[in-house]
Amino acid sequence: MARLHLDLETRSTLDLRRTGVYRYARHPSTDVILACWAVDDGPVETWFAGEPLDVELIQALKRATVIAHNAGFERQLLEHVLGPRYGWPAPSLDRWDDTAARAARMALPRSLDGAAQALGLDVRKDAEGKRLMLRMCRPRSVGDDGKITWWDDDAKTQRLARYCATDVEVERLLDRVLRPLSPMERRIWQFTEEVNDIGVPVDTAFANEAIRVASAATDAANDELQRLTGGEVRSVGSMAAMKAWLRRNGLSLLEAGSDCLNRKTIENLLAGELPANVRRVLELRFAGGKSSVAKYEAIVDRADDDGRVRGNLLYHGASTGRWAGAGVQLQNLPRATVEDWEAARAALQPDSGSLGVLSKMLRGTIVAPAGHRLLWADYAAIEARGVAWLAGQTDLVQLFASGGKVYEAMAAAIFGTTPDRIAKDSTERFLGKTVVLGCGYAMGAQKFQQACAAQGQVIDDTLAHRAVSTYRSRYPYIPALWKELNAAALQARQMVAAPCAYNGIQFLCDEDWMTVRLPSGRKLYYRNPQVVKAAGPFGARLTLEYDAVNSLTKKWERERTFGGKLTENIVQGICRDLIAAAMLALQRRGYRVIASVHDEIVCEMPIGRGSTEEMLEVMCDVPDWAKGFPISAEAKEATRYGK
Repeated sequence: MARLHLDLETRSTLDLRRTGVYRYARHPSTDVILACWAVDDGPVETWFAGEPLDVELIQALKRATVIAHNAGFERQLLEHVLGPRYGWPAPSLDRWDDTAARAARMALPRSLDGAAQALGLDVRKDAEGKRLMLRMCRPRSVGDDGKITWWDDDAKTQRLARYCATDVEVERLLDRVLRPLSPMERRIWQFTEEVNDIGVPVDTAFANEAIRVASAATDAANDELQRLTGGEVRSVGSMAAMKAWLRRNGLSLLEAGSDCLNRKTIENLLAGELPANVRRVLELRFAGGKSSVAKYEAIVDRADDDGRVRGNLLYHGASTGRWAGAGVQLQNLPRATVEDWEAARAALQPDSGSLGVLSKMLRGTIVAPAGHRLLWADYAAIEARGVAWLAGQTDLVQLFASGGKVYEAMAAAIFGTTPDRIAKDSTERFLGKTVVLGCGYAMGAQKFQQACAAQGQVIDDTLAHRAVSTYRSRYPYIPALWKELNAAALQARQMVAAPCAYNGIQFLCDEDWMTVRLPSGRKLYYRNPQVVKAAGPFGARLTLEYDAVNSLTKKWERERTFGGKLTENIVQGICRDLIAAAMLALQRRGYRVIASVHDEIVCEMPIGRGSTEEMLEVMCDVPDWAKGFPISAEAKEATRYGK
């Protein structure tokens, strides 16, 4: 089948970054300035808005595979602008191919330039062209009468066409060198696009109300803050002034050498004894500093006329294959919720106390349309179960599978007692749970101590070491997993083209890549792997180094890995494959999947169709490749989303 390479340049009064492509493409001011395209290895051609369509382009749109970088953008513009206004045929989803998705699947940067440079392609950045594109995509001016003047003189348009043509050339190079998605991964990518097309139903009326209340509440919080501090701190966002005032009032904010005042720091400080005025200042900062309140604005910005927010999932957002959030960022919704959403709404007042309440009401802003309800199910401790299953730690697998008291058993081992003596809300159970959920990836005592502190539980060095060492000695196959996976990865790099495996995980290297084959058959990718000697707390050791997108800096740079991190990558990949299989199975059963939030699947169903029982049955039916995986999930249903 022929391959049509396509790139568009557009303009609108809307800001694409704020609204997302779905609302952007549907807005009447949005238009396509020009399109550049090429069929197979043919020359790059340019179509300018209003020109007749080339016959070859029409035929390619009707029959060819259409390649674009971040193809969701081109798909929506074809459906809502190029088709209705200019007569372009709109290809069906099964004929699209997304080079950004293929780059992400290989753990490369998602951007066009970033992916090309990471692969060493001969690509030169066109900074001038990009600046012009950013200018021409917005109005030059908007008159008092609403008349829009665009940047559309011939010289600028021709220069923009050259910039666009270069992008098509780069995209075509990427298409040649990126490995195609496997049939299963292609189906998952298409499914992600389908979920994005459906969107999430939201209560836009309440979102607008929340914005008004939040604005008034923030003003009230700032007024109170100024009174408390004698005008030294003007707003909840005045971090430098607030830190200085807190220091002068006897509160040191130095934690592990860093001067911070984030959510976790404030939670920990509020858990202790504080002067009344200091406590109140911290409470105001905690409530007013919630980024979750800004999500209401994102909901309003991105909601379509039908009350749905679309484009919420990013395929292969993490190198392990996990989805990432997009748009409103449903992955980052606060976990805390109000007990009675409608009562909380009725009680809202424009004072500082409402800021915390609004944060807890965010989940409920997702609301089923009339005649429908929402069903959602969350996998229980899926990664901790995955570690035990992959390691072959049979006793832990059986305890998970039987619904046994895993956290109580771990706590009992740490404290030298029996599980029946561990109370549900006790510190001992908290530590047992934190060990099981946190130590499967080789977390050491110091980081375990920090993880406990971040959740408001301070423990001493002795207890931290005892907890970690008890986990490792009680479940010895898990530390063995870290060691053997690391050894297999090093051996694979030293024996190029010879596969090395442990517990069904296969490592294979060539000069440019190391691939890790998961039980599902899917592969993880590591670019330019090398074995280096690195200094560590236990002396120098051989370790694997590779190119990757740094999760913090977002830059393409060298990374190092070890057994615990490899285990994390692999187990997260396995869990992602289980969740993906479950979502596809639910879709086959007629469930309308509208979101994936970490380990949770959200569906929208007509009243009288589907059930939480059937949803759990589908989600806990593991594929053949995951036989014996001790999977479990919990489900709920309501008209408003919650926890």
